Amino acid sequence: MDINTKKAFMEALMRKTAMATDTDLYTPDSTDQNYLPKPIADEIIKAIYEKNICRQLFRTITVPGKTLSIPSVAYDEDHIYQVATGVGTSTVVGDDDDKQLEYSTSAVVLTPGKLAAKAEVANDDINDVNLDVVDLILEAFGIAFARAEEKAILSATVKNAASATYTDIVSGLFYWATDSLNNQTAVSIDASGDYGMTDGISAAIRELGIYGRDEVILICSDKFAHYLRTDRGLKNDVFGSAVTVQNGVLPKIYGVTVYSSSYVDAIDADKGILIPRMEPIIGQGRGIQIKRKEDIERDSQIFVAFERFDFQMRHLTSSKSDAIVRLDLDTT
Repeated sequence: MDINTKKAFMEALMRKTAMATDTDLYTPDSTDQNYLPKPIADEIIKAIYEKNICRQLFRTITVPGKTLSIPSVAYDEDHIYQVATGVGTSTVVGDDDDKQLEYSTSAVVLTPGKLAAKAEVANDDINDVNLDVVDLILEAFGIAFARAEEKAILSATVKNAASATYTDIVSGLFYWATDSLNNQTAVSIDASGDYGMTDGISAAIRELGIYGRDEVILICSDKFAHYLRTDRGLKNDVFGSAVTVQNGVLPKIYGVTVYSSSYVDAIDADKGILIPRMEPIIGQGRGIQIKRKEDIERDSQIFVAFERFDFQMRHLTSSKSDAIVRLDLDTT
């Protein structure tokens, strides 16, 4: 961050209008003057991006208002239709003044929820390090939001705006991967077989069908990644395992790039998800807010940052995800 942006950030943090009382410290304020200037907000979003693997993988769309509708076209007879060219062959509905062809449309609605993160900085540190405190606060909020977002996106919980639990801010990938919310059949992987892991990935690609034609990624637990690294296909250098052994990076397997996260281990270490990279969408809400409250007894400043984000799947049929396959690890 350049020196001028740091100065602007410091002014925004310390201005009187950023002060909050004990009663409204955690209450979102909708007034425009409480949003950080865009260059400063972009720095926080950049810090989130650098620490959050999901931000790096999935597309982010800015939501300028409370909601944003993303057109979604499913590959079924309710959404794709042939326009008749003959006379008397089109079915119309409505009265004489409003006749139209009968068809249906759908859209994915991004409705960002709000996350809050708190950081406390001693007044002595503010006075001693001066502008460097900006980097410390930026790092604190960037890491906090990045970890919260990644854990929420990878969660198995449904979106619940009434909950104070931050993982409930969105419906996570492993929620959409459950049998009741997924139109694709899960693939069971026999990890005890010589090529069980790589064969399982191939079976999951087949299960994706037309959605497997795009760039596909595998998101799994660290345990899942361990079984991949020790699969015979990698050990025998079928996929270039020399690079895996030397650098610790898993190669592409049948064109699939593998990413592991310890957050998946906490959900279910025996599961992975195969998904087109462009299927999930992250909605970035307008602006970032920061409020400040002085703690006289501790001689410190308490900063609370607010950001809004959402996470959705693009293709749904009958409220079920079309483009996601769960891989279940069998290690018995």
